[in-house]
Amino acid sequence: MSEKKNFDLPDSETRILTEEENASFFRHLGSTSPTDHITLTRDGDLKILSLWSGKKIVDIQNGVMGVGIPSDIFFAGTIPLLDCIITVDEQNYFDGYGTLTQCQISIFQDYQERIFLAQESDDICVGVLVPEFFNVESIGIIIPIKIQKGINYMFGNSVGWQKGCKEILEDFISYPHDNNSKYIAMMGAEWISTWYGIQIALLHPTVKEIFNKPQRTTYNIKEAKVKHKSKRKVRYIKRHVLDAARLEKLIHGEGKINRRALIWPVIGHWRTLKSGKKIFIQPYWKGELKEMKKAAEERERIIVEPS
Repeated sequence: MSEKKNFDLPDSETRILTEEENASFFRHLGSTSPTDHITLTRDGDLKILSLWSGKKIVDIQNGVMGVGIPSDIFFAGTIPLLDCIITVDEQNYFDGYGTLTQCQISIFQDYQERIFLAQESDDICVGVLVPEFFNVESIGIIIPIKIQKGINYMFGNSVGWQKGCKEILEDFISYPHDNNSKYIAMMGAEWISTWYGIQIALLHPTVKEIFNKPQRTTYNIKEAKVKHKSKRKVRYIKRHVLDAARLEKLIHGEGKINRRALIWPVIGHWRTLKSGKKIFIQPYWKGELKEMKKAAEERERIIVEPS
């Protein structure tokens, strides 16, 4: 595993995006559509998290995290799902006080080029996160996902707005600044950690089977962030419902004895040579099924049909 210093988080406070930055991110969201919609319960979420975090995440629901969210799949160029919607259903948890929450995470098609062109100290924006929790008239936000060369951590230290709520968002962050900024950061970390677990599951030689038979449902083009004048198209999205019990079998096998995982990822990480140069060590698989590793098979992307 990588050394602890590989997860050092750039030290900067949450800030409001400029008008130009905000507009550019919504142009991106208006020019793309999610290809997959993944739904899972809290139990399924924790199974997905266990693929990469082990026991280091104490309680992701309460924002208690023992390890940073790795950015290795960006540097390795192994992201199987660039644009998706994630729904976590916790309605049957927490004595009936749990909720159903949803977000969209969209990674830029040119994220590898952005990494190649960036300097080591640059913040590299590789995608955006839009939590549905804030997709209302009062507050709507967008969180850019950023990485840096030389460290192995995803982070977001800026926030944009939707539906003309900039002033409300500014008030929300500034009063009281510390608590609200931490809340936004914690919420973003929860969603990104689940997204990262889904990517690892899609690369896993056995767990990826749970994605093999998706339902096909219509994607509501009216919800796109930017309306196009071109002829309306019908878009379809692949829907996956991840069952926690099946995830358990795919991760640990179907034997009566609950053994450790048959395969687990060694996270890619940055290594500093004696010369001071930093090199990226590619992630790899360990365990009984390591020979079956390889990247996920090429997956069918979005289906577009005329109306």
